[in-house]
Amino acid sequence: NHYDTDGVLSVWSCLQPALALKHRNLLISAAESGDFGEWTSDEGLMLDCALESILYDFDDEASAYNRALDILPSLLSALSGEIEEGSESRIESFWKEGLNEANDDWDAVQSGRVIVSKAKAGRMALVMEEERVSNNGQRRLGSYALYRALRDLGLAGGQPGAVTRVLRATLDDNNDVGSKRWKYEYEMPGHGWVKRLVSRETVPHIDADCLSSNLNEKFPKSKWASGGSSGLVSICHTIESSDVQPETLMNTLLDLDEGLR
Repeated sequence: NHYDTDGVLSVWSCLQPALALKHRNLLISAAESGDFGEWTSDEGLMLDCALESILYDFDDEASAYNRALDILPSLLSALSGEIEEGSESRIESFWKEGLNEANDDWDAVQSGRVIVSKAKAGRMALVMEEERVSNNGQRRLGSYALYRALRDLGLAGGQPGAVTRVLRATLDDNNDVGSKRWKYEYEMPGHGWVKRLVSRETVPHIDADCLSSNLNEKFPKSKWASGGSSGLVSICHTIESSDVQPETLMNTLLDLDEGLR
């Protein structure tokens, strides 16, 4: 009932089962990128970016599906090293923008402009960054690079040390108070919205409204609300920047979260 990467790949696999088996690993990797925001392979990420970019060219999802199913064999061939001579730039244009953003995010992690770490206790990761500006406006660390950073730390889904919560802390450069203030988003890892999983541990869910209420009581100067900009994996976020520092907030969340599951 909607257009997305794993939907396109599922339909195409039903139509072309033999070719789907040939490209099995690439299709799975792309579906992981699309559904979970994971970076399990460069080729899978590129295929997800390509299929997502097609949707932007159409006003209705049916037309996007037709276009995606038509171009998918060429995308798979290109990403499998079988690209036709002379068609490189046309094919690469499908994933170029998304791949560039993912690489920019990863560069930010590598350079230390974004810091991803594990909480001293519990199964929580902390993402600390300053506000960044791209061609599309203000942006934060994308899900692909976040997954890659977690994987390198042994904290990604499917790994023994996988985290079940992510706290995003973005430094507010626009405050004139003098002390550091932060914009927070509290969320599950990319696969956290799925309740039945094969190779990843199911992430415990929580009453987001109740958690927000408790945080507002604990920190009266902060304004918390359920939801956030991460869609299905969002739990809650601050409406305004907060003077509560990340370490203090993490310790509070570890206590509150456990009691609300």
